[in-house]
Amino acid sequence: AGPRRDQGVTGFDPIFWFFHCNWDRLWWQWQQAHGATTVDGLISTMKYPERATGVWLKTDGPLGQIPPFEKAGVPYTSDDTIDSKSLGVLYQHPPPSSTPLMQSAKRAKRGESAAAAADHNDLINPPHVQGSLSAKQLGKQGARATQHASVLIKGIQKLEIPGTFVVQLLSNGNVLKSRAFFQPVKPKDCKTCKKTATINISFLLPLEDVTGGKLSFRIKLVNVSRSMSPFFPLKLCGNPTMNVRLLLEPVTA
Repeated sequence: AGPRRDQGVTGFDPIFWFFHCNWDRLWWQWQQAHGATTVDGLISTMKYPERATGVWLKTDGPLGQIPPFEKAGVPYTSDDTIDSKSLGVLYQHPPPSSTPLMQSAKRAKRGESAAAAADHNDLINPPHVQGSLSAKQLGKQGARATQHASVLIKGIQKLEIPGTFVVQLLSNGNVLKSRAFFQPVKPKDCKTCKKTATINISFLLPLEDVTGGKLSFRIKLVNVSRSMSPFFPLKLCGNPTMNVRLLLEPVTA
């Protein structure tokens, strides 16, 4: 029903994600148990490994790309998805009770996974870093600047944008980070879409990435013909603005 009838966004619906994230977790659990957490490791488990290379793994052409997921403006490829940890995706498996086959692998990986999860959490959500602090949080010690900054792209009128799009943050013309927003090709015909006609997109970056360069942003369309520009004019989606904040942390004694 609703947007889920649109094949362009069905796979990105939160309800759809809840179901398929568990399949992805089970797949990662199997990979850990069989030494298949890398491209070469996965290929080694196949009966005909020579068929994988150049067909659906290690493919640089359009068939291997999976937009709108990208890094530094370059779409991820199918082989990039084999190692979940490299994408910052980690799963906490249920307590050992149901799948004895997986338990030895889980024990072997437990220390590594816990450390990786902590490192990833600190990267995405640096401890104690905030955009603003209350008087109670400041206390007598006050606050100090961190080495992180928040960049907010504010006021994107998404109903004017045809379909799923990617907001790219650039420094001196080079993509620093990107975030995708999923919606139907005709968002004005979607009742749910109309409830949040204007959105904001935020990025958390190391301070060094946003200083010393010329910051800009652009909106890249996902479903666009080759004869058209892939970038949507900002003036047609409300002329969104960019705000940059230096993040703070309370000083502890």
